[in-house]
Amino acid sequence: MMSKINIPKISDKKLYKHNYLLYWLDHSISLSLFLISVFLYYKSDATTLKLFAFSISVIFLYRSLIFIHEIVHFTKSSYVPGFSSFWNITCGIPFLIPTFMYKCHLQHHGKCYSTINDPEYLPFVSYNKRQFILFMLHPFVLPFLLYLRFTLLTFLSYFFNRVRLVVDERFSSLAINPLYRHKTTNNKKLLLNNRIQESLCFIYLTLVSFAVLYKYIALNIIIYIYFVVVFILFINSLRTLVAHRYNLNQNTNIVGQVNDSINHDHGMFAFLWAPIGLRFHALHHMYQSIPYHNLSKLHRILANSLLYDSFYQKCSAKSLFDSLKRLIYHKNNEK
Repeated sequence: MMSKINIPKISDKKLYKHNYLLYWLDHSISLSLFLISVFLYYKSDATTLKLFAFSISVIFLYRSLIFIHEIVHFTKSSYVPGFSSFWNITCGIPFLIPTFMYKCHLQHHGKCYSTINDPEYLPFVSYNKRQFILFMLHPFVLPFLLYLRFTLLTFLSYFFNRVRLVVDERFSSLAINPLYRHKTTNNKKLLLNNRIQESLCFIYLTLVSFAVLYKYIALNIIIYIYFVVVFILFINSLRTLVAHRYNLNQNTNIVGQVNDSINHDHGMFAFLWAPIGLRFHALHHMYQSIPYHNLSKLHRILANSLLYDSFYQKCSAKSLFDSLKRLIYHKNNEK
């Protein structure tokens, strides 16, 4: 039955168009609010203001960082000119997630979905509570691993081919699947672009490390940013847990992916923990080229035009906590 389900075609081609100004303003304003909140945190003495500033830091840095998801879905004919480079300079390199590290995400949308070659899929449905706890602890370690990847490992990879092979295969993708192996591109232009991003991260970290060592940058600022990033990674890990139902017997075609994915179109806080359209995760698997700012409109169109018991309607969840409860207690909806 699943293979006979047809994905509705989009007649309004305007939904595929990127709003250039919105991308630039959204990212720039979000990043600016993050920087202002850091300043506010260190200029405030009141605990309430500090907590408020920390919350603003998390919300708006998270929003800026998530634009990496939009960037990897840009195509040669549909993209925002200059935005990828600007994002890398302002977010990707400073926070050690240059865009080349996330190119693996596209495999999550192809035939590799839910297989060993899917970098973003794990058998969470079969996890016990101890495994869930271990997964949720990785945000505390990841910043250190990224630092190590773009300092020591990058430096050694310039001189030793074996290290380069390991770095490219095991440490050049933002993957949660430990069995995933990244394949280096044969495209010389793309490879050069990857190496440039990697080298810029190395230079940036070298300068920051010396600046902290010689007290040009206060260590407490680095510690503050570390905890902001950890909190963001923690939220994003929760989002990952509820992005799919993780029913491993699903088909890997688009219908199977949608059937295994979840929209969180309810709840007033979904746009905070799943920003830049990520709350419409099932919809994104249906139309991965639709920019984030049009997903809400498209969702309303489909919700109003399809039957209530359609496969798409069944992709919606009540809330983050409801999806977590279903996953942890293995009470996933069967499609």
